[in-house]
Amino acid sequence: MLSMKEIKVKGSVTDYVSFYNEILKNIDDKAIKVITKKFIEPRKVSPSVERRLKEKTLFRIIAYVIPRNIDLRSDKGISMEIRSVTNPSIAYVEEKKIALFLRVNTVGSRFDRTFIASSVLNLDKLEGSLKVKARPLLYAVMPYESVEDPRVNPEDMQELYHVRALYLKREKSVITTIVRLNEKIEPISLKVLVFESKGRYFLLRDYRDTFALNNKTMVIRPYLRELDSGGIFIAPRKDNVIFFDEMKAPPELQPRNKETKTGGNCPVKISNNEYLLLYHVVDRHGIYYTYAALLNKSGELIAASKEPILAPLIGTYCGQRPSTIFVCGAIVYKDKLIVASGRDDEITVLYSSSLQKVLDSLTYIHG
Repeated sequence: MLSMKEIKVKGSVTDYVSFYNEILKNIDDKAIKVITKKFIEPRKVSPSVERRLKEKTLFRIIAYVIPRNIDLRSDKGISMEIRSVTNPSIAYVEEKKIALFLRVNTVGSRFDRTFIASSVLNLDKLEGSLKVKARPLLYAVMPYESVEDPRVNPEDMQELYHVRALYLKREKSVITTIVRLNEKIEPISLKVLVFESKGRYFLLRDYRDTFALNNKTMVIRPYLRELDSGGIFIAPRKDNVIFFDEMKAPPELQPRNKETKTGGNCPVKISNNEYLLLYHVVDRHGIYYTYAALLNKSGELIAASKEPILAPLIGTYCGQRPSTIFVCGAIVYKDKLIVASGRDDEITVLYSSSLQKVLDSLTYIHG
């Protein structure tokens, strides 16, 4: 059964061929019609919190990583010269140690041909330009494949969500997969995130920016190619299965006015029944703004920020896609919210803010 499909991460190339053959034959393009209707209807409803696109940030830069400061070697000890290091996630290893999961590619390759590396750093040494010794975690295997945008389940740090973009000649598919890590941050098994409806299991053509809010709830962002847009959906889940018929699109988390799309960035557990969701809004110029929303364990919206909590300021950096801040990870350390983000599709920037300041920026929804 598709929902149970799993392979060893460091299996054979033929294992991956079989894995992707199974994925491609189970994509249901008709399901996007249902998703489109669920996307359009909430946008007719006035949201409880109206966003404003303003150049504002609650964060300060504490550290950054540039490609030439990455020491990365393959399993066979071959040095890899890095072109970009971006879209990082972050997770606790122990009290003052964190794992940084980095989207990287090598010199000579395109940005849409990336893989994921990992490094362990000391929280107290996150300052200025970081020199990082990393190792490959999730390789791209197929000639047409890109492995992208890691996200960590805040209730299970050994569950790493990530995108597998398949750039086939006739059709591009963007699939979200899950890898299980052991205590040494080594990948064990890989499986695809699937949808279930009335006992049938299938995949969507494009659902990047999809990850666990917690062990019971999923954040999903189907991309609607005919509309050239997408928005944030919430649904219950069990393991790697999303319950398709129960997917909902909160009006407050959908693109509005001159916004072209929204998408989830990452979750942070605040309490036993509160999860801070960082999400991005893209305007008509392609500029990324980061907002925050507070949800309960079931994914019901409690509060949302009216203005960005993180915006691209001129003078920070200039890379291959200017004014792009793409967050993939965040943790709470003492009273600080530390955010790991990609900047301009080229470097990694770590930000810090008072957690209370971020929470104070939220407007609560009264039902």
